[in-house]
Amino acid sequence: MEQERGEPQVERTQETHTIAHTFDWTSLDDVEYSNVSTFYVRDDVAEIVIYFKAAFSGSEFTGAFDCNGILGRYVEATLTDATGVVVWSENVCEDYNPLNSHIYADPTLPNGEWTLEVNARGFGESATNTLKDSFSVVVTVYKDCLEYPTENLCVDS
Repeated sequence: MEQERGEPQVERTQETHTIAHTFDWTSLDDVEYSNVSTFYVRDDVAEIVIYFKAAFSGSEFTGAFDCNGILGRYVEATLTDATGVVVWSENVCEDYNPLNSHIYADPTLPNGEWTLEVNARGFGESATNTLKDSFSVVVTVYKDCLEYPTENLCVDS
């Protein structure tokens, strides 16, 4: 019976974790932002891809003031693996949108709970809705699994 179902194919699945925020000065509490997201990495994780973008209204004019701490706008994001090692981090105070960062299993990544942490300070206004700082951090975890032709179910490879 087992040989009837055919050879399994390696399929790549993905799981996405996002921390994003747009500053809107509807209250004074919206100047500071902190958030933590955790996810688990097992032996089947093949790759982790990190997309990061930060946008600061008027940073082409105020960048030096922000970066020197005068205005104090920033986004600091870190990804820490299960052993406590920071494997990726960014600390920006101007518009920023680099290429995606990749972390590959070679041959595996540390198993356990990984932590994405973001701390930020920004400004926004709701009168004209034109001046709003924002950021987005998206961590996509790619896992390899085996899928048999007669089943629509991935199993750990």
